[in-house]
Amino acid sequence: MLLTDDQIQAASTYNRKEFDADRLTDEHLAIAMAAFQEANGLTVDGMAGPKTQAALEEANESEVEPEDPVLPGLPEGKGMFVRALSHTGEPAEMVQKMKDHGLTWVCVQRIWQYEDKESSFRNGERMAEYAAAVNAAGFGFWIWGYHVLGKQEEFAQVIFAAVDDASADGIIIDPEKPYKDTEGEATKLMHALMPGCINRQILLGFTSYGAPWFHKNFPWAEFSTAHFATPQNYDKDNSLGTDYPTRSHDAYREYGFSIFVPASGAWGKTEEQMTALLANTPTPQGSIIWWDWYNADKDNLWGPVAAFEPEPCRTVA
Repeated sequence: MLLTDDQIQAASTYNRKEFDADRLTDEHLAIAMAAFQEANGLTVDGMAGPKTQAALEEANESEVEPEDPVLPGLPEGKGMFVRALSHTGEPAEMVQKMKDHGLTWVCVQRIWQYEDKESSFRNGERMAEYAAAVNAAGFGFWIWGYHVLGKQEEFAQVIFAAVDDASADGIIIDPEKPYKDTEGEATKLMHALMPGCINRQILLGFTSYGAPWFHKNFPWAEFSTAHFATPQNYDKDNSLGTDYPTRSHDAYREYGFSIFVPASGAWGKTEEQMTALLANTPTPQGSIIWWDWYNADKDNLWGPVAAFEPEPCRTVA
């Protein structure tokens, strides 16, 4: 539907005022009608005759295609970040919990880099075993890592070895504080990762701060070459307003991102807070992920995860 009844009423009231103020003229209306007629293969005369009226009504009732592009290979449905596979139990237990709560993908950590010490490598020994169980159930298995400046080659080597070992569906990178006040470092990381993703025909996701307006010294635009963004719309205390997730996505768009798989919070909240945040979170691709499995267990927040149904939606401008 192009316009709802409320939108039609509001537009009609506005247009009437513009017409009464001589800012909107008969000529404008005739030109607008002619443009509609031309676009719909009607006789172009600018007059709203029966055929044009019927076409207008039909156009308003027709389904509008989503504005957000569809990208093959995106994670589908509901996902959960996993820091340690041990948090999920044995592979069969992990898969059963996914089934019980409607999860269709997981994103498991492989590497955490530090600026002042050696990197930590996680979940490598059993990654392939868990991935095989997840895949056998028809679910998606993704890999993520946290990185710092100057170690992009190590990051790429470790993350792609994990992808190959687990036959993973893709990777999500998590750049945060170390990249603030830098120029070119984010591009180096993207250059280190994108060829490997292309060669493997997998997607590269990017996750970071949910409120870019608080982090203006972060190189957002350099990371916008990622295939999709996962804004961390956690809003720990539900204090950023009901429109926070939408504002977050709009801010990301201003930096060049166009495809979104949002991250929501399953930590430090009540079930009511979690549900309220989810109710205001757009899921343009019909996909979402939560941080994280460990906290969902610890705080007993699986209920809102199971209840939420992400649905594709139009961009909220």
